[in-house]
Amino acid sequence: MINDFPEDQLSVADIGTGSGEVIFPAIEKVGCPIEITTVEPSLAFHSKLVSTFEQLKSQSKIADVHCFNNKAQNLWEEKSLLKDISEKKFDIIQATFSIQNLSKAEDRKSFFLWAKQHLNTKAQLSLSSASPSAPQKTGQLIVIEFDVPESGSNQLPLCRSDRVNFFREAYEKGIGEYRNTPAFMPVTQGFLIPVLLSKFDEDILKDSIETESTSIEQSKEKWAQEMREAGFSRVETCYLAPFWWSNCVAIIGTV
Repeated sequence: MINDFPEDQLSVADIGTGSGEVIFPAIEKVGCPIEITTVEPSLAFHSKLVSTFEQLKSQSKIADVHCFNNKAQNLWEEKSLLKDISEKKFDIIQATFSIQNLSKAEDRKSFFLWAKQHLNTKAQLSLSSASPSAPQKTGQLIVIEFDVPESGSNQLPLCRSDRVNFFREAYEKGIGEYRNTPAFMPVTQGFLIPVLLSKFDEDILKDSIETESTSIEQSKEKWAQEMREAGFSRVETCYLAPFWWSNCVAIIGTV
C-alpha cells in the first residue's frame, strides 16, 4: 500500500500512536522520504516517541516529524490545541486500536469527517508504472480494530445465550494461550477473569458508559458503515490476523 504513493515524499498521520509499535516498523519499509505526524494522549508514550524520533533523525527517510501530546478529540474541536496541523493534508491517516476509545458515535463521526477533510484528494501517479494511464491513488484512512460480532457487544440483556457463548469461547481461547506459561496466573487472575466478570456486571457497564471509560468494539461492517456515512467514496475491509478475542482487521477508506 505504501509503495502505491508518490516517490518524492509521503505524508503520514498516526492517531493514537502509543509508543510507536506500528509507525517505526513502517518507516523501515518506506522507499521514499516520509513526513510523520503523531497524536498521542499519554505523556509517557509521547515522550518515548519524541526520544526515539530524535535517535532516528539522521535517517534520510524521515523528512520531518511533528509529535503532539493530545487526545484525538482536539483534532476537530473549535478551540483546538492542534491548530498546527489544522491545514495539513496527508497521504495516509492511520489509527491502530485507538478509535475504539471514541465511545460516542458523534466523536467517531467527527473523527472520520476530520480524516476525510485532511487526506490528499489529488490523483497521484502509482509507482508501479510511469504511464499516465496507470491507476491513480488518493489519500487513505486506515483503521485497525477487532471485528467483534453483535454477540460480543455490551447491549442488554447481558446474559443472553449468544453473548454468553461468545464470551465463553473467546475466553477459553485467551486462557488457553497462556496455559503452561509463567504469565498464566498474573494474566488470568489479574486481567482476563476480572475483565470477564465485569462484562456481566450491569452496574459496572452502565458506569463505564456514563463516564466514557469504556471502549467501542463492533463488527467490521459497522466500522465500514460509519466511514461511508462520513463520505468516503470507497471502503474496504481486510483481514490481518487472528486473535483470541476476535479477528484483527483493517478498514480502509479512500476519499
